[in-house]
Amino acid sequence: MKTPFHRLKKMAHRLTLFDWGLWFGGGIFCLVEAIRTSNGMMGALALLLLTPGIAQFTGHRWAWHAGIGSFSICGVWLAYMRLQKPFTILTGALIVVSIWAIWQHWTERATIAELLRESNEAISDGDDADGDEPPENSLVLWLKGPRFLDAGILSRHAEQAFGVSFGESEDADGFVVGKENHYILKLGECWFIIHYRESNYFEEPEAVAKEMKELRRANIVRQHEAWLSVDYLRGPDNANSDEIMGKIRSMVSELASADDVLALYHPNTRRIAPWSDEVKSMITSRSTEDIFEIKAYVPVIRVEGDSEKMAAAVAEARRHWPEFVAAFHASVERDGFSVKAPVTEAGNTEFIWISVRAISDGQIHGFLANDPVALGTLKIGAFVSVSEADMNDWCYPSAEKADRPRGLFTLSAFR
Repeated sequence: MKTPFHRLKKMAHRLTLFDWGLWFGGGIFCLVEAIRTSNGMMGALALLLLTPGIAQFTGHRWAWHAGIGSFSICGVWLAYMRLQKPFTILTGALIVVSIWAIWQHWTERATIAELLRESNEAISDGDDADGDEPPENSLVLWLKGPRFLDAGILSRHAEQAFGVSFGESEDADGFVVGKENHYILKLGECWFIIHYRESNYFEEPEAVAKEMKELRRANIVRQHEAWLSVDYLRGPDNANSDEIMGKIRSMVSELASADDVLALYHPNTRRIAPWSDEVKSMITSRSTEDIFEIKAYVPVIRVEGDSEKMAAAVAEARRHWPEFVAAFHASVERDGFSVKAPVTEAGNTEFIWISVRAISDGQIHGFLANDPVALGTLKIGAFVSVSEADMNDWCYPSAEKADRPRGLFTLSAFR
C-alpha cells in the first residue's frame, strides 16, 4: 500500500528544478515581499506564480497554459511599472527573469516540434490505432484508467530502465521531451516515440471483442480505458531488431511498475498477454515471442450454444459421470479431481473448472481452479457449490497413463 509520503514524492517529481525555482521559489519570494511591504501587486504576482506551480504539482493538464497566462499578465504588469514608475534594480531583475522564463517555457514545445519534423514521423491526435500497418517494433500497455505522465516522469523511468542518465546536460546519455499525448525518447543513436491516450486502443472495441474466441482477452479489450505504447522510430542502419525490442521491453517494464496494467499488446502480431506476475517477471529476461506464449491463465473459449459437437461431448461426460464419482470416493489422494460446470455471480455465468472436495446430495463442492473472467468478487480458489445435473465435463488422474487424465470429453469439441 502506498503511503501519503510516496504519493507526495511522485507528485514532486512532476516538477523540474527550474519549475521549483520559478513557480515556488519566485512565488514564495513575492509572497514574503507582499507581506513585508503590504504591497498588493506583489501579492497578485505571488498568486500568478504559485498557481501554475500548484497545477503542475497536482498533475492538471492546464498547467502549461496557466504558465503562459501568468507570463502574459506579468509582462503587461512589468510594462506598466516601467512606464509609470522609476526604473529600479528589482524591476530590471524581474524583466530579465521573466523574459528568460518565457523563453524556457515556450521553447520546450518548439524543441518537440523540431524533433518531430526531423524524424519525418507524422504524429497527430487523429492517428488510428487500428491501422493496417502497425509498427514493426512496438509494445503497448493497456491500462485500467488514465494516469499522469510528463517528460520528467518518463525521464526517470528511462533512467531506471537503461541505467544511464537522462536530462538536458551535455553529459546525459539520452533525453525525453514531449507533452500530453506524444513524447520523444532518445537513447544513444536510437529514437523512440511514446504515445499515451486516455481512450480505448480500438475505435470499435466491441466489434474487436466479438471477433475474439478467448473471452478473457475479449473482456480486456472492452475494459481498458487508456493505453501507453513505446514505438521504435529510427536509429543506426545496422540496428538489430532483437536489441531494439529489448530496449522497448526494458522501458515498458518500468512503465508497468504501477498497478493499473490490464494487458500487454503486440501490434505487429496482434497478440494479447493478460497482465500477470509471470509476464512482469519475464518481460526483460525473455524474448517478445516467449512472453506471448505464457499460459498464465486457463483460456476461456466462446462456444456457440447450438454446437452439435459440444452437446454430444457434454452428454458423453454425463453418461460416464458415475465413473468419476466412484473413483473420487475410492481415492485417498483427491488432487486432480475436477469438474467443469456453470457458475453464476454478479449477473454473469461462466463454465469454469472446479477442484472437487466433496460430492453429496446431488451437489458438487470445491474451489475454482482457474481465474474467472467476469464473476464479480469470485476469484481463483473461491469455494463454490454446483448441481451434479449442471456438470458438463470432468477429469481425474489416470492410473494407467499419468500424462493423459481420464475424461476431458469437451476437449475434442473445442479443438
